[in-house]
Amino acid sequence: TALIAAFGYINFSFTTPLKQESKYSPINDSIKVDSIIKRAYKVMGTPYKWAGCTPKSGFDCSGFVYWCFQSVNIATARSSSGLYGQGTKIEFEEAEAGDLILFKGTDSRSRGVGHVGIVVSKRGEPLKFVHSSSSKQHWGVIETVYGGSYYVKRYIGIRRVL
Repeated sequence: TALIAAFGYINFSFTTPLKQESKYSPINDSIKVDSIIKRAYKVMGTPYKWAGCTPKSGFDCSGFVYWCFQSVNIATARSSSGLYGQGTKIEFEEAEAGDLILFKGTDSRSRGVGHVGIVVSKRGEPLKFVHSSSSKQHWGVIETVYGGSYYVKRYIGIRRVL
């Protein structure tokens, strides 16, 4: 009986870490990405609101990202410049759904990050992102195809937070 009790204890101690590690598996990360993207599309058309971070009040770009990532318990910075320091730098060609895409602001003299969106396309597809735009032509939460857009000349980088 002592041997069985010891074996049961040893078996338990070996299986517990495997369960803990599995919560960070690519499968669960893809579930988080899917949840973030579903949440982003759910609020399409929500008006742009400077400093806004809820569907009720409206969103600015970083408030939109913050709200979407918060839905899967991922803490992010609340500013676009703060988001540039999070996660891992990814090459443009490696971008995939759930990554952040960062741009200069609308002031052409500024070189710092001033706008952010969430990539929604799969790697290898033409890059698309969802963001909260302050443009009078495209106001609020919208989807944008990167190629040929106004954002190409403002591109700064891609960050992977998940």
